[in-house]
Amino acid sequence: MTRTCLVGVVLGALVGTSAAAALPPPTTTQTASAPTSTAPMLPSAWRAPEGGADSGAFFAGQLFAGMDAPLSPVQAAVWPAFFLDRAELGGGVVWERRLEGVLRLEAIRSATPQSSFGIDRNSLLPRVRLAYAGGRHQLAVLGVDVDLRARLGVIPEPWLERLEGDTSLRSLAALPAERAGLLQTSDLGASAHISLNDGLVDVAIAVTNGEGKNEVELNAGKNVTVMAATTPARFSVCGETLALSALGAWRDGSVGVSSTRDHRGLVAVTARHPWFHVGAEGVWALGVDGRGDREVIAGGGWADAPIIPGWLGAVVRGDVVADVGGDVGANGGATSGDVLVGVFTDLGLPEVDARAPGALVRRMRVSLTGGARFAGGDAAVVDDAATQFRVLLSVELTAASDVVALPLPSTTPSEPNSP
Repeated sequence: MTRTCLVGVVLGALVGTSAAAALPPPTTTQTASAPTSTAPMLPSAWRAPEGGADSGAFFAGQLFAGMDAPLSPVQAAVWPAFFLDRAELGGGVVWERRLEGVLRLEAIRSATPQSSFGIDRNSLLPRVRLAYAGGRHQLAVLGVDVDLRARLGVIPEPWLERLEGDTSLRSLAALPAERAGLLQTSDLGASAHISLNDGLVDVAIAVTNGEGKNEVELNAGKNVTVMAATTPARFSVCGETLALSALGAWRDGSVGVSSTRDHRGLVAVTARHPWFHVGAEGVWALGVDGRGDREVIAGGGWADAPIIPGWLGAVVRGDVVADVGGDVGANGGATSGDVLVGVFTDLGLPEVDARAPGALVRRMRVSLTGGARFAGGDAAVVDDAATQFRVLLSVELTAASDVVALPLPSTTPSEPNSP
């Protein structure tokens, strides 16, 4: 791919994304030979992989670690700190692509941020992040391919599962809705999913306790989340597939023994191509941290693109969170945000190879970014500084197998030996 082609791709994605996936990139046109499906993404951290055998087992693991070095004068006495953002290991089984079981464990600190101590001071402990059984059925109705899924157990948050698959920057920071504490990654409940024509339209409905994976049900209500996503435009750009997507979701929820309202509205647009990922997300929340009168809005965007495939790329991301309702003296008027700009290397493993069937190591990425955290209103008082600068070194290692056939006994009667 030439530099001119890459520039055209990026500019086209920005224009297409800002128009809510309604217009094609200015440097490309849709032709009869345009692909009908997107290039395969990396195996999801939320479900069984699509590649491999129809029946068997799979495993996956993910590690996000690094060092955060503050540069602000007010933090001059703070040494750079090593951190572990994600350490997960899991796997599962699949039977004839109809039934699946998924278990994924994560490491967490034993003490909460508000606690003075945990287990053995503040040791890392394993916790269940996902644990569910699921069923799947595929059929064709009036020429439309239909993919139906159902899950029961500790299931993924539908919004995060769908949108995280369109990004490659989770090792730098969570999506804006998750980073702001407005969504939890999983909860006890059940969900149903339907996908038409290879993701042209995706709809998911989840009914959960609403208390998250770290608490039992505390009221008679249930959280109901409805999410819809569409990928209406796919183009052949520089020999690869560019997919433009739009997403929206609504959650009617309650939390705690008093059934405090906990509603969410979310929108997002993304553009995905092997040479870049671009996206933006917005969320509105009514009811936060057990306070039904608290109203918060959050939003952010991200973009990354390789410069030398497998060896050097550029990345930028940012988000902002603002309290716009509730008790002004407590939270109203508080605004905070985060911006990161930098470079990354995939240590010689380009995405096209990481997506290949049979690959085990899916990503080895080292990122070096500089950024700023800013705060206004009440948030500036809490953080002791309006702006805090930092340098962030982060490492991501993602490994995931395809479904590997297990040596199961045959159910077909054996033929008797010939005399």
